[in-house]
Amino acid sequence: VKDLMLRDHGRAAATAGRFWVYAADHVDQVMERLTGMPAGHPDAQGIYPEGTVNGSVQTRLLQWTALRQELAGGGGPQSR
Repeated sequence: VKDLMLRDHGRAAATAGRFWVYAADHVDQVMERLTGMPAGHPDAQGIYPEGTVNGSVQTRLLQWTALRQELAGGGGPQSR
């Protein structure tokens, strides 16, 4: 990677296979590497597919939003 700077002990660890450096152009590449799941791309409605990192994040955020609305009495299931 151009302009990557490692201290000597970091370079030695990488050479010995005890430390890895991965280049990424986008955070989705990092999330795929960390989770082993595809990042996923949104459809025309902005919905990410199940089984993807972004789909899991989107689902969780929607759950939290619904819970917040319910607890605040703002249109959740219990406010009817």
